[in-house]
Amino acid sequence: MATATEVFADENRTVEREMTAKELADIEAIHKEKQAIKAAADAEAAQKIADREAVLVRLGMTAEEAALFL
Repeated sequence: MATATEVFADENRTVEREMTAKELADIEAIHKEKQAIKAAADAEAAQKIADREAVLVRLGMTAEEAALFL
């Protein structure tokens, strides 16, 4: 089991308690979901970069040259 620390700032107290197996499983599921979302966002960003590079190659320009036109 893991220890959870809950902070109740309005009451100026903290509580440490053991987490249940369900709480640990929920945290793990949320973590995996966030990792999948981040991986998808990273893949999308990489694809956008590759698409921009492909356009620049087709135009025969470098990124610096393209920036001069903007």
